[in-house]
Amino acid sequence: HSSTKYTAILVLIRCTLARPEQIATASHSDGRLLQIRLFLDCTYDFIVVYQYAWNASKGRDQLLDNRAKIWNSLQQLLNHVPQQHQMVLMGDFNTTLRFDPPHINSHDARASLNTHPDRDLLQQLVKA
Repeated sequence: HSSTKYTAILVLIRCTLARPEQIATASHSDGRLLQIRLFLDCTYDFIVVYQYAWNASKGRDQLLDNRAKIWNSLQQLLNHVPQQHQMVLMGDFNTTLRFDPPHINSHDARASLNTHPDRDLLQQLVKA
């Protein structure tokens, strides 16, 4: 709903996968960045992102600033995930990326035609 002022991420974890005491969560960036840590046979970190949708009609500079805050928070979070943990990065990035194998593949060449001015920030995060 575009009229709502609330943002949230929902992640469901099957009860046969992990017990409640095996799950830790942390929310960052006003509900737009969520970290879920599962303590199983090894430790898994799921990083879930919900980036602001590109809508420059609401003010390009403010939008770029809001989006940059998410990218920066994501970078800081990724830097603090221990290397021995298994990590999955997922979410709605609301950003098109350039085809850049082996990091970024696309089955649709049109995906790189609609570019976002801050796409290089995500492109670098993916490649890091």
